[in-house]
Amino acid sequence: MDGLIMRAGKVLTMKGGKAGEPISAAVTMSNGAVVAPDGGVRLADGRRLHLKDGQMVMMDGEITDGGKPKAMMRPEGVSRND
Repeated sequence: MDGLIMRAGKVLTMKGGKAGEPISAAVTMSNGAVVAPDGGVRLADGRRLHLKDGQMVMMDGEITDGGKPKAMMRPEGVSRND
């Protein structure tokens, strides 16, 4: 999973399902949505919202609630308790 995730009031990069560094500037997603470092999002249609802790914005601009991956998506060698 690649995208951006809100954690502890900061927007972090996500590469391969792992959280990385906080973003320092706004990021434009492929659908035109713009995500700010503070979690503010301007959707392609002009609406604005603010990400809640754990929410993720995929690179295509889809916003999802974060959480553990489903069992069929779990990488090999990773237990349910990780």
